[in-house]
Amino acid sequence: MPDQLPRHRFYTDTQLTSDEDVTLSDGAAAQITRVLRMRPGDTITLFNGDGSEVGARIVEAGRRSVVARIEGEPRPGVVIGSPHVHLLQSLIKADQLDLVVQKATELGVSAITAIKSDHSVVKLSADRAISKVERWQRIAIEALEQSERADFVQINDPITFRELVGHPPASVNLIAAERSDGVDLTHAVPAHGESISILIGPEGGFSPAEIERAVTNGWSPVSMGNTILRSETAGITAVAVIRAIARMHHQQHEPS
Repeated sequence: MPDQLPRHRFYTDTQLTSDEDVTLSDGAAAQITRVLRMRPGDTITLFNGDGSEVGARIVEAGRRSVVARIEGEPRPGVVIGSPHVHLLQSLIKADQLDLVVQKATELGVSAITAIKSDHSVVKLSADRAISKVERWQRIAIEALEQSERADFVQINDPITFRELVGHPPASVNLIAAERSDGVDLTHAVPAHGESISILIGPEGGFSPAEIERAVTNGWSPVSMGNTILRSETAGITAVAVIRAIARMHHQQHEPS
């Protein structure tokens, strides 16, 4: 296998061991055989979310499954460093939340949880929640493949606002509150910190009672600027800003 790994990347939940065969099915197999029209002998890159990646050669290519043999040893891939960003996105329309999952993954989010808040128009039954989480996880994996990340984005089960705010999940916990006197998000990202969670409201924002409850439980209100953003825009923008500020802090502290 050459020094540069093949450009087409696929996720597998199996261990990456040299000379072992890995079976890819469903969407990955269709992508390989029907879209890319790859055949036995062609090469791909595999990763399993542990931070490494490895080249593999296709040995069997069927419509519903593809078998690839790992060549060489896994090597370090692109891993998003600290702070790990947990996006807490209030439930919004399905296609909009799909977009948030995709773009937040490309931008470097570490985990995403859908939140049921007072103004959430979308309601999920238990069965629908399971299917939605499975769909969002597939979207996140496809975005990991496209963005050449070698780590993993965890899609958690939806929870209620009340369940969430009483148990802040990160070392720094922020809630986006429009029309508030909260600090600007660009000033809320610390130079050092292992994890940051950012809570985004639905269409119509959070209720005053929700903001009060969050602040009482130690969440810090932040402003996303002078304009009112759509919920999906706010979620994507928040991840982009946090990751950009974190990179800036990292570069400032790198030895010259």
